[in-house]
Amino acid sequence: MMYRLFIAIDLPENVRRQILTICTGLEHVKWVSDEQSHLTLRFIGEADGLLLEDLCRILSELEADSFSLQIQGTGYFPPRGEPKVLWAGVTESPELKKLYGKINKALVQCGIMREKRKFTPHITLGRIKGESSRSVAVYLNRHHRFKSPPFTVDQYHLYTSRLTPRGAIHEKLASFLLD
Repeated sequence: MMYRLFIAIDLPENVRRQILTICTGLEHVKWVSDEQSHLTLRFIGEADGLLLEDLCRILSELEADSFSLQIQGTGYFPPRGEPKVLWAGVTESPELKKLYGKINKALVQCGIMREKRKFTPHITLGRIKGESSRSVAVYLNRHHRFKSPPFTVDQYHLYTSRLTPRGAIHEKLASFLLD
């Protein structure tokens, strides 16, 4: 069996509810549902059952401390050109970067290539489908001061994602506690 894998941090319910309050106001955006809202640490891609077992083993051995995180600000990808994805940002967090680095190192031990792109922690809010650049600019201006309360990150998860015509369906395969 093949799995489409990624590693993510779940958001507390109160933060997800707060994010939902800014997922409005644009007609041509497919907003991410509340239950799909997460912070992706690393997209892995296709993997078989043996690689899945290796990943679970190596990630369970990873040692990292729990830390506080806060969602702040909004933006879009790509940073230059036509906006395609709206996101909420994350405050600067050395602990998050350290966790990301440890996960990357663990994935390399499993034969997965190191991520070449710069880590830009964010929460995907929605995918833009024909919205005008002007409307997106107005949206970003309205929500650029968005800020969640701080929350504790004390675990992260390995997910599989199945693509369907109505969007991706995520299933949690394993959870890993932070100290």
